[in-house]
Amino acid sequence: MGLPLVLASTSPRRVQALNELGISFRQVNPGPDGPSVSADPKERVLGHARYKVAAVQSQAMEPVFILGGDTLVWREGRFYPKPSDRVDAREMLLSLMGKEHQVWTSHVLQISNGPSLERVDCSTVSFRAIPPEELEKYLLGEEWVDKAGGYGIQGWAGNWARILEGDMGTVIGFRKDSVLSLLEEAKACLRENRR
Repeated sequence: MGLPLVLASTSPRRVQALNELGISFRQVNPGPDGPSVSADPKERVLGHARYKVAAVQSQAMEPVFILGGDTLVWREGRFYPKPSDRVDAREMLLSLMGKEHQVWTSHVLQISNGPSLERVDCSTVSFRAIPPEELEKYLLGEEWVDKAGGYGIQGWAGNWARILEGDMGTVIGFRKDSVLSLLEEAKACLRENRR
């Protein structure tokens, strides 16, 4: 790989995805997302990932690659963050029902003492109407916790959601092709710098 990889995330989905790729890494909690300074979903999701990477970079004691990411749900000018409680999750899911929305996922790879490489992917998702009793049963569980928009398409909510455009990895919050592309680009940068 060239340099050790540090994952600036506590997301179990990102950990699982890196393990599935067979990439060794160390995980560091980057803290909060940082300020949401842009109304543009692409810039906001990139800003959050950059903030997480910078937070971990300030702790780095050795040359490393630092990988950070963020995922957000957006529809018609409104952002759907991680719900604060069940009431919040219910409101979000009811708002998404019967409509299309976008899921944006960013990946930022910082090379120690080098450039920062970035990718942003977007998928369009539609939600069918959710029967009230099904929604209440879902909310009694914990699947909505810590997920933008109150759902993870890889779980129970996949019964209601359908990807119209884009990649499943983007909706889950880790697009493997994008991360592998960033790592290849980073290794090429290192080789170039050593010449």
